[in-house]
Amino acid sequence: MTSADHFLAAYDRQLRTDAETQGALAVERLGPLLMCTFAGGRGFVTYRNLDGAGSRVIARWVLEALAHFRWDPSVVRVEWKTRAMIMRPDSMTRCCEADLNPKRRSRS
Repeated sequence: MTSADHFLAAYDRQLRTDAETQGALAVERLGPLLMCTFAGGRGFVTYRNLDGAGSRVIARWVLEALAHFRWDPSVVRVEWKTRAMIMRPDSMTRCCEADLNPKRRSRS
């Protein structure tokens, strides 16, 4: 394990997922994803890793996460925490296409 790998692993343990969900009103799990609802109408999706999921599985998770937040009328914006070193570029594109970008999301 290189020094960079060591520090990334420490970062994962300390700052991903649990630290990001503190203060959430609700947290639901979908595979490796944590879907968090915060006060002020904020939805947030985070994960430690994607467990080797391919783009089809990730696309399904994106749609299921979006459906989860659309079901809750208190949520007015959703952010998907992308981790470029983990998530492949085509999967990031799927997140944007599904409109999980908090600046672009609108209710239908």
